Amino acid sequence: MNQDEFKVSVVIAHYNAGNYIRKALDSLVRQTMNQDDFEVIIVDDKSTKPLDIIQEYESKIKHLRIVVEEQNHGYPSIPRNHGIAKAHGTFIMLMDQDDNLADHTLLTFVEFAGDDSDVIIGKYAEGKMYNGTQVPFKNGTNIKDASIITDHILSTLAPHKMYCSYARFTDRFSSGL
Repeated sequence: MNQDEFKVSVVIAHYNAGNYIRKALDSLVRQTMNQDDFEVIIVDDKSTKPLDIIQEYESKIKHLRIVVEEQNHGYPSIPRNHGIAKAHGTFIMLMDQDDNLADHTLLTFVEFAGDDSDVIIGKYAEGKMYNGTQVPFKNGTNIKDASIITDHILSTLAPHKMYCSYARFTDRFSSGL
């Protein structure tokens, strides 16, 4: 892993998403973070359908890589881990193939993370565009050093968060921080 080539590596595990992946990719196109500062790695879990919809975005997302697994794993964990292994970002953002990020998400997460955050959990929104999501942070504040119990982090145990890269994590702890 080559830390710091990008601020963020967005990793998406993919399998036969069809048009559903457009929502996720369109939200990445709209990010206010400069496209030179993030990469998108889509790891296809040996889909049985063509990847033509994803390939349409190669001209819209500057640093988009498509990795196709040699075999189908049947669940997103292994493709996610393979994407993480190929990541070149200081932070890793995991998304599902049908997720939708607000336009300022990547920029806001990196600014909020600063030099001392290991995991950044975004606020969930609900409404017509966000069918099926919930709002665990109803008070709308940002919380440094949040508690898994009192700050309702338990509601967000899905992997869809931004994590510091392994290289950044080990650099911080080897230097005594």
